[in-house]
Amino acid sequence: MKIKRLSFMFLLILLALFVSFTLKTYAADKTNISISPLIFDLSTNPGDSTTNELLIRNSGKEPMMISVEAQDFVAKGEEGDISLTEKSTYSLASWVQTDSQKFVLDGGQNKRVKFIIRVPYNAEPGGHYASVYAHISPTLNNAQSGTGIGQKIGALVLLKVAGPVKENAIVETFKTTKGNYSKGPVDFDIRIKNTGSVHLKPKGVIAITNIFGKKVADVQTEQKNVLPGAIRHMKSEWKNTPRFGKYTATLLSYYGTDNKQLTAATTFWIIPWKTILIWAIIVLVFIVLIYFGRDRIKNASKALIKKK
Repeated sequence: MKIKRLSFMFLLILLALFVSFTLKTYAADKTNISISPLIFDLSTNPGDSTTNELLIRNSGKEPMMISVEAQDFVAKGEEGDISLTEKSTYSLASWVQTDSQKFVLDGGQNKRVKFIIRVPYNAEPGGHYASVYAHISPTLNNAQSGTGIGQKIGALVLLKVAGPVKENAIVETFKTTKGNYSKGPVDFDIRIKNTGSVHLKPKGVIAITNIFGKKVADVQTEQKNVLPGAIRHMKSEWKNTPRFGKYTATLLSYYGTDNKQLTAATTFWIIPWKTILIWAIIVLVFIVLIYFGRDRIKNASKALIKKK
């Protein structure tokens, strides 16, 4: 009994330590700081300056010490993620002047912070990208409790410098997620690559026609920024689909200041296999019943004829 009690107490101690560690980790990761807007899409000329403003909010109860900084970023993957970097072909951070002084933002308060972008006269035309972010460092109380240490909450700055820029894109992939569907919705995968020197935000529609060439639906495409040299994955969905048939989907998308076109096409089937299978089984059962009951049917027919 003593061994069992000791084992039970040991397990309780381990559980308490685990819960304590989990809560501490959660507290360290949690932040109540938010910023807006999340994206600045700007245009300017070489030699110009532009002033913008971040709204920083502290929705928690504890005060936070904050500084506003800038760093270049590049696209990471195809889903819109970014990676901060010290080196970028499309650098912007060195043009951004922020208030580097730290300030304490009390719980429930917000503060507007300005940042200035000074574009050099010899700036290369095209896209330049940086993240302007709130760097959260601990106050004395937060440092003791382990919260708010070294976190960054950032906005993306997409700056287009005027001049001879290259606006080009290609459709890397346009297809349905499956070749055959038993029912809707039908999901489309679109991957667009930006081969130019400035970010693009294509917009367009997917026209769907049936086997006779008649248009049966238009599906709007997602609008997402595509950075130079990057591929962006987008999705669209056709919800109110017919029950059966072969269909062709044609992508027509526009981008850039001159509304250049991107086109691609794919085909797919909607075949309700379950419904077809159920009816096939019903017909098969009916045929089997007729086959094995044919003698009874003949005898019944003869009996009816004799009665007449």
